[in-house]
Amino acid sequence: MNWFESTLSEFAKNIGLNELVPDEEASVHLSIGNDARIIIQNLAHPPIPEVLVARIEPIRFSSSTTYRKLLQLPHYRYPKSWQLQTAVSDRNVQIGFRIPLRSFVLQVLEQSFDQLEELHQKIN
Repeated sequence: MNWFESTLSEFAKNIGLNELVPDEEASVHLSIGNDARIIIQNLAHPPIPEVLVARIEPIRFSSSTTYRKLLQLPHYRYPKSWQLQTAVSDRNVQIGFRIPLRSFVLQVLEQSFDQLEELHQKIN
């Protein structure tokens, strides 16, 4: 078992699941209600291996203000714990952190969930 799978296993136990098994793309998808979901993906091939932890939600209020807030989130003037990425489609908003694999432990995963929730609240 590698670092990524070990952290996923520990997380699964904490939420009452036997296991979380990554798919062929080394990712796990979790539904969190209200058509929102969390993706945890092992990005093992960049120069520095990372884990993407992203929250995807439907766009509730489509306005230029929402898009402006979303695009301002990764700005260097508003530092985050990890590299932040945002994306938007015609239906969904995605906010994600790229966490160095060597830092990916249960506490960091849980902190990233909390921070993603806060960021989604900011834009809605």
